[in-house]
Amino acid sequence: MRTKTIGHLILNQPGHPQNHLLDLLTQELRKRRLVLFIGAGVSKDAGLPLWNELVTPLRESLALPPSTDAIEVAQRYVNAHGRLALVKYLEVTLGRCEVPGPMHDALAQLPVSVVVTTNYDQLLERAFERRGDQPVVIARDSDLTHLIKDPSIHDHRRPVVVKLHGCLSEPDTIVMTRDDYLAYPSQHQAMIACLQRLLLTQTFLFVGFSLTDCNFWAIHRRIRADLRQSASRAFLLDAVRRPVWIIEKWRSQGVETLFFKDFDAKLTFIRRLAQQTVTQANTSGSAHLPLVWGHEPLATTTPR
Repeated sequence: MRTKTIGHLILNQPGHPQNHLLDLLTQELRKRRLVLFIGAGVSKDAGLPLWNELVTPLRESLALPPSTDAIEVAQRYVNAHGRLALVKYLEVTLGRCEVPGPMHDALAQLPVSVVVTTNYDQLLERAFERRGDQPVVIARDSDLTHLIKDPSIHDHRRPVVVKLHGCLSEPDTIVMTRDDYLAYPSQHQAMIACLQRLLLTQTFLFVGFSLTDCNFWAIHRRIRADLRQSASRAFLLDAVRRPVWIIEKWRSQGVETLFFKDFDAKLTFIRRLAQQTVTQANTSGSAHLPLVWGHEPLATTTPR
């Protein structure tokens, strides 16, 4: 089938681009080859701030220019008030919302084995629990070791949530400041190796991410740089129109984007995807990914 791309849309003839991607992702789900990568936009509809909105009060309290990078803002705040003050701010700001939003619930219906997220909140985990699953949460490197050694996790086919930047329930795991990012390659080698294996073998579906989101950029650039030629396919669902040059830039790194007119259209797409796959998922079961959990880590990479 001939394919061309205009702006945000993956256009296939014949047929609507969303229908084409729906069929493609359904097949990847049925083969257990789809990994969700979830950003702050997924929690936005539940009432939580986006990344830049999260640091805006900190930036203002420090009287920093609006252009100050979010990671730098977090670093300056810690330098001025201490790490505990930053953690307390996150607990108050993110802890005010305890109920998953519609997108969390829709994503939790997808029969995936692994979800990767840079979010600190626990709304996705609660969405899995609402559907009757108890997810395995990976917030630190030592959790990966436990995952490999505990066969009961695979026996019960529980979804695995890898929290790249830590979890609010374990404040010492949070990655937010410049120092945290600089230390990440040495302190999170297992996390990076896990992502390398996923990028080599799985199809990624990014949801709730801006293509210019600093979390997304730091993680993706660090890992994919050495895997560009061998990494699997990746797709990003977007509801914000962006310059074509940004779309082309990410396409050159293996990420195709599909534009939706608004949040509701994107939510409908996810629900359709779940509907189309859940019946077969219930009958065939969910396979774990031995290439991720059961082998020695690959060589880690450093920020470029």
